Amino acid sequence: MTPLLLLPLDDRPVNLALPVQLAAVAGETLHTPPRALLGRFLTPGDPDALIAWLAETAAGTAILSLDMLAYGGLVASRTPMVAAETALARLDTLRALKRARPDVQLYAFSVIMRLTITGADAETRAAGRDIFRYSELRDRVERMGETDLAPELAATTARIPPRLLDAYLAARARNHAVNRAALALLAEGVLDYLALVQEDTAPAGLHVAEQQALLAEARGTRWRLYAGTDEAGQTLLARAVLEARGMPFPVTPHYRGPADTPALYEDTPLRETVRRHIDAVGGTSAPGGTPLAVHTFTPPQVDLFDAPPLTTPTWDAALAAYPDTGAAAWLAEVPGALAVADTAYCNGGDPHLLAALLDGGRMTDCLGYAAWNTAGNTLGTTLAHAALRTVGGDSPAHRDALFVRLLDDGLYQPIVRGWLAARLEESGASALNVGEAHAATADARVDDALHALWRELCARYPAAAALDRPFRATLPWGRVFEVGIELR
Repeated sequence: MTPLLLLPLDDRPVNLALPVQLAAVAGETLHTPPRALLGRFLTPGDPDALIAWLAETAAGTAILSLDMLAYGGLVASRTPMVAAETALARLDTLRALKRARPDVQLYAFSVIMRLTITGADAETRAAGRDIFRYSELRDRVERMGETDLAPELAATTARIPPRLLDAYLAARARNHAVNRAALALLAEGVLDYLALVQEDTAPAGLHVAEQQALLAEARGTRWRLYAGTDEAGQTLLARAVLEARGMPFPVTPHYRGPADTPALYEDTPLRETVRRHIDAVGGTSAPGGTPLAVHTFTPPQVDLFDAPPLTTPTWDAALAAYPDTGAAAWLAEVPGALAVADTAYCNGGDPHLLAALLDGGRMTDCLGYAAWNTAGNTLGTTLAHAALRTVGGDSPAHRDALFVRLLDDGLYQPIVRGWLAARLEESGASALNVGEAHAATADARVDDALHALWRELCARYPAAAALDRPFRATLPWGRVFEVGIELR
């Protein structure tokens, strides 16, 4: 295949390291920018330097985050620091790129802003909850005519610091203009494919009118709108590889239970989200395809990031703390080598499902496994991995990708993260922004806890021991929300 290039959403592992790892599953090398140009957490990337890097780097296919290009990354996109004129001018450089290199294929994704802001400290996290609710209530009162909610809307608005609400609304308006500009680039043939990805949301909210306007403007068939964000680079990578190889990717979903309710932070029923992700990755829903085992949730879906932490981060403690939903019996009914999307919880996997995969020996035959963040994130990673595994076959790169997701989604998020957050808060550090003074201690704690937990699994399950690799765990953004797994 011609050289592949990725301009990621930011430098978090799921946006930078994971796409590189999944490209290797298909036997491809994915070229990425110098990490220093991508920023980190509250420090935005350098779009102007990245534009120069794009112009100078040879590629046959480029997967582009328009939010990194326009603002300097996802977190930067939630603030109005970059003027609309500047953001749109940066997007305009893609026209010059396409004129200079008309054969390059540009697969791009543009984020429809979520319903809240970044919670980097106690104040913004508290305000963020109110802004999320404000967004829902304003849509329900103004668009849906539910005037009985007007008093709650007024009370919610009064609790939000005006500077934060004004900044949020200004960023929303600018980002919508960028979403529309992305559709214009697609219509002109500058972009070869566009994913409009809806970040954290709800069935009602300010995004609804924005989505409706975008759908009215969209033309042709080379675009999709669906729930997700951080998985989009992986999805478009898999789509680009499948299309370049001319390979079909039929998928047959299997659901543990009903899938007619939207998952947390999403606005479409889970079954529809699955359909849209299969389509976005370049697949088709068809009988006899790759089995996609979707471990569904019982509404309302639980957010593990806000759940009470385990008092000790051990495997037995996790199995005792989480209810057994019958995952083992259900998996036994799903035939063949399968891809597993664990959406039973938001922000972490179900230990009982992971135990069933490991105990039954099916993890070693797994085509993909994910259980991170939202259902859209999980589905995107699972399907991208399975699609690229279809291209590249079994390989050390495939098994390494499984291993990292097992450590991250299956162990860190549901078992270690809450425990670690509690320990950091006890020591005077913020779990949302650890700070330099506590960074080394936090990294040591997460590394020790994950290694101890992993040793437990290897001792109990031969399928886990078969994936074993030396690794190091850190907090890449100095907060507990995500973990970085470096394989040695």
